[in-house]
Amino acid sequence: MKLSVVIGSRNQKSVLEKTLHSLLEQEAPTHPEDSYEIVVVDSRSTDGTAELLAELQTSVNGMGTAASGGGNFFAAR
Repeated sequence: MKLSVVIGSRNQKSVLEKTLHSLLEQEAPTHPEDSYEIVVVDSRSTDGTAELLAELQTSVNGMGTAASGGGNFFAAR
């Protein structure tokens, strides 16, 4: 079973960084069909969240990002 972890964020870089590192430290699945992906939806953060995500996305396989044009946290969710 593939698991998707979807995180909505706006100006929560420090919390998001800790959350993502915690997710990445989890034990890797032993079967390919048990893989997981991490999707972060950023809602126009101005605190460096986008730069953090760009940096992590290049080094983490299975991580995707999306920008929300809604302008508020609830639109990202």
